This record gives sequence, structure tokens and C-alpha cells, in this order.
Amino acid sequence: MSVANVLLSEGVPPSIPLYISSGLTRRELLDLEITHNLKDQTNERGAAFDNLFNVYTVICKEDVMELTQDWATAEREVYAALDFLVARDALHFIGNSVSTFSAYILIERYALLPGLERPRRYALINFCLPSVVLRRQTRGKLGFHYNGGNVPIASAGFLRPSKPMALPTFRTPLKWVFAIHVNPQSGLSSSFVNMMKVAVLSARQRTSLVAVCLTTMQPSDDLAVWLVQNGVRVLYHKPLWMAEVRDRVATQTKIASMGGGGDPRARRSHLLADPDAMIGTFLRVDIPVAGLLDEFVLYTDVDCLFSGSVGWQDLLGARYVQARAQADFAGGKFYADPPGQVGLPLFFSASSEMERRMDPAYLNAGVMLLNMRNLRSTYADFLGFIFKDGDLDWDAGPGDQGAYKTFYAEGNGNPAASFLPFELNWKAYWERNERALIVHFHGPKCETDIIPYRALGKVVYRVFEMILGWCKTRGDCYARCDEFLDFLEGPGRNPVNSLVKVLKNLEKAKEAK
Repeated sequence: MSVANVLLSEGVPPSIPLYISSGLTRRELLDLEITHNLKDQTNERGAAFDNLFNVYTVICKEDVMELTQDWATAEREVYAALDFLVARDALHFIGNSVSTFSAYILIERYALLPGLERPRRYALINFCLPSVVLRRQTRGKLGFHYNGGNVPIASAGFLRPSKPMALPTFRTPLKWVFAIHVNPQSGLSSSFVNMMKVAVLSARQRTSLVAVCLTTMQPSDDLAVWLVQNGVRVLYHKPLWMAEVRDRVATQTKIASMGGGGDPRARRSHLLADPDAMIGTFLRVDIPVAGLLDEFVLYTDVDCLFSGSVGWQDLLGARYVQARAQADFAGGKFYADPPGQVGLPLFFSASSEMERRMDPAYLNAGVMLLNMRNLRSTYADFLGFIFKDGDLDWDAGPGDQGAYKTFYAEGNGNPAASFLPFELNWKAYWERNERALIVHFHGPKCETDIIPYRALGKVVYRVFEMILGWCKTRGDCYARCDEFLDFLEGPGRNPVNSLVKVLKNLEKAKEAK
């Protein structure tokens, strides 16, 4: 778990200097490993703070004061008192929930119930674990703890803040998470980047969702900068299994090519022969261990267009009231609706694939509501299951979608998944639906497939030929792609110029190959 990603996902701006209140030096912090309920189970040395120093302007004690050789032991109380004064007046305070030092500051920020008021200035000089403090600009800002869960001295009743300190199960606004893998050598295609931009712009304009991107990019990359400028909270993450995926794809491609006639797996999924595409699609597996504190997040692929605001009522339907009354995950009250029904998922919710049917066996993982707690607790086993497979292809389907459907299955073999209403994963090749909230360009995409087919009758990928026929005869692809281009180029665009640009880009991509 990266502490930097926790801060980024909670909207703590990297532009503000960050002071680490700790009995450790900068070098010791860089070598620190943290074990808690958000652990990533990889035991990667330095995983806790590496990105923190890359993303934030970090200030340690040795940067602002002279330290004696034995300062952390002989003068511990003095430095703890100084840290407390800094923490109390910070713009944001991010502490560890089991540290008494952190707990008192957090409780003060949440305010105590009548009859339990404490003086504004505590005589508190002990703490256990490192805490993160940001320089304060205004008073009254609340804090949170980076390791999740309740604050023990509050939940035990020793002090009772006037509002719950743990994050609510049904947090609003919802976080929307998407994932992007970038190979520094090859980069991303312009069509992929444009899809991502349209998803971000449509979500920003039409929803109240908090956009979060999990990516293998560097903070200085142009696309990462664009995302931040457009209100996306970017989390930087390098999965330890990336080389494993590359090896599997390379091995299977070599085996397939020995038979002649190309790679037959490409007929099952065009992703199976592309290592970077496979890394990108499997990146969503790491969302539960990337540093998000939320109990549930909404995931979508980047080839989506938001048509309306998405809230809990839309996700859970008629079961929302019951779920809200029964579930308090931080308080130990867990709840999940039966698989196959609209409701709160045990692991994840998903909608249907190509046909509209409420059958978990035919789910599509392009849009999911993720139960972060349960997916996190099963992460290590899920990862082990994935890489026991030789070709990353299962009977239930190829890639991560097949892995989800196979690993998280009931005794009857059906995925233990709740169902998302069709309107949350409405396929562009279905008929027009004004109630659709998320339109998914599942299969053929606007710039690489639908627009060339509409203009020239050209089928770029034969695997999409049938779906493109649906676009022409009954689907909403053409109108949705016009909407897509409006977001990309502006509503006053010239349709002819748009078409010329798309076809030129398609030709460039063909030449690059």
C-alpha cells in the first residue's frame, strides 16, 4: 500500500508542503514497510513511502531543525510536543488510527459531544506510529487516517466525537476508478487517449463522481498532467506481476504461431496477443490494494461515455434502503445481497455482455461496483489463481473477465456477482435509451471502427463485423459517436473535418504497425 496514493485518492494536493511527524529519519522512512488492513501482500521493500517523496514536497525533521545523535530516544517527548503543535494547526492531518497521538488530534478535529469537551490545547506528548501533517492555511479542516478503520479510543467510548470518524459504507460522492497502463517505449494510441479523455470530460460535466485513475505512468507524463488538470486524482502504481504477464503472452503467442495461420487466440480476444493491453486490463485487479479507503468504488473501462449522474440508488435499486439500514462495515456490520440480483455485492456487481440478460454467466466486467474490503482480503489468493493459469484464458472467458468469473464463483459455477442495472453498462450497439447513465463502446470503438465503417463501409477488425452491422441497422453507435466527437472537439465542430481527422489518424496508426 502506498501512503502517497491514499493521500492522492482523498484529494490531498501535492502543491502543499507535507511534514512527516515521526521518530524516523528520511532514509528510515524510505525503507519502511507498513503492515495493516490495507497491505498489498507483496512485501515490497519501501512500498509505503517511495511515491510519497516523488509526488509531494516532503519535509522531515532534519530539514527544519538540528538533531542530536540520540534525539529519537533522549529527547523524544520534546519532539513529540513540537509535532503535536504543528499537527494541531495543520491544513490537513493524516494520521494512523491506532496511534494515540493521531487519535487525539483527529478527535479534536471531529469535535467532541456536549459534556466531553476538551481544551483546544492538549498536553499530549506521546505517539506510536508516523503521522503525516500538511501546513495549515485556514482553521477547521478535518483529517483522516491513512490505514482505514475506526479510531480505537473513539470506538471504545473513551472519547466520543460528535460524528463517526470512520468513512461511511455508502460514501458520497462515489469514486469512479479507471486504469491506464503505459509502455514508455510504445506509448498509447491516440484513439485510446481520446476515449479516456471523453470518459473524463463526460463524467466531469454530467456526474458528481470523484474521478480516480490508477496508472503505471510517471507524475511528469503529459497525460498524467492532463488528468490532474481535469480534476482526476491520479494514483501511481507499478504491479509486481507485470513481467509475469509479458512472459505469459510471449510464450503463448510463440506456441500459437508454431501452428501457422496466426494466433487463434486473437479470435477469442484481440487482447490475448498484446502484452501491454493485457497488463492494462489486469490493472483493475490491483484497485483494492492501491490505497483507496472507500468500502465501494465504481470501476469502468475507459471506453465509456457518461450520460447521466450515477448514485447509490441507481446502483442498488430497490435494495438501497435495506442495504443502507443494515450495513456499517467500519462498525463490523456486514451485508451483501444474493448473487445474481441487483443489490450490494459480496465481491462485485456487473451487468450483461452482448445480450440483455440477468445471468451471471454472461456478465461483462467493463463496468463494476467493487466491494473493496472483500476483494482486498482475497487479493493474494486471486493473484495466485490467475498466474497458475498458463495462457490467462479460462472457459468462462479470456483475460481478467474470465478470471473474475471463474475465481469468484459459486458452487454451481456461476459468478458470485450481484447484477448492475443495464442502464449502467448500456452498449452503444443497443437501441437508444435516454435512461442510460453509462454508455459502453463494448467491442468496436468510435475512431478505429464505427466511424470508418459508417463512412466507408470498412471493417478494420473482422471480429467486430457482426456488431458493426447492428450499429447500422438497430444500434445507437452513430449518434453516440457524434456525441463522443462533440466532447473531444467541441459541439461546434465541423463533421467533415472530424471525419477527415479520424481517417488520417487511422491511416497513421496502420503505417506505424
